[in-house]
Amino acid sequence: MNTNVVVVTGNVTRDLELKFGASTGLAILKGTVAVNGIKKEDVSFIDFTLFGKTAEAIASYANKGSKICITGYLQQQRWEKDGQNHSKISIVANRVELLDSKEKQSSTDDIFEPFIDDDLPF
Repeated sequence: MNTNVVVVTGNVTRDLELKFGASTGLAILKGTVAVNGIKKEDVSFIDFTLFGKTAEAIASYANKGSKICITGYLQQQRWEKDGQNHSKISIVANRVELLDSKEKQSSTDDIFEPFIDDDLPF
């Protein structure tokens, strides 16, 4: 079995771009996160895409410099330009969490429900 799951934590490198699908009206959020490697100078810049109501919420509260955690899967995009083949790997996010301290964030209590252990069936 092959598995494609990725979790990264880093800082948003530029203001996030929120658009809505022309035919569906679905929110589409695009951004880039800077992720540190093992060495301080090893920084990767990873593009990500998030959809739906969570995309709208994150767009309202995260901006350049915000620390976030992205959970999703990797997707490779391929294209040809001027006879040259190109490819890029990005993350299609299932979940994005804000990791900044409460002082840096606006209140998000109205859009994110807290996780309560009592809800678990075991």
